[in-house]
Amino acid sequence: MLSAGDGSGEIMITRGADTSAAFTEWVRKTSEQQGPVQDAPSITITQHDGANKPMVRYHLVDAWTSSWQGPTLEEGT
Repeated sequence: MLSAGDGSGEIMITRGADTSAAFTEWVRKTSEQQGPVQDAPSITITQHDGANKPMVRYHLVDAWTSSWQGPTLEEGT
C-alpha cells in the first residue's frame, strides 16, 4: 500500500484514448464536486511491465479529480 504519511498525496494520471467507461465516469463525477463523492467507487491503478503483465497495484480510497485536461488537436495529425 502506498502512503504519504497522513494518507494523502497527489497522483498524475496520463493515458491515451481507451474504452474505460468506469474511469471516465469517475473523472466526471469527481470533477463536478471537487472532492470525495459519496457514491463514487474507490479505484485501483495497475502498472504494467513492457510485456503488459501487471507489476504493481495502487488502491485509492476517497480520491477525486483535482484537474482535468482533454486531448489537444495538432495541425497535420
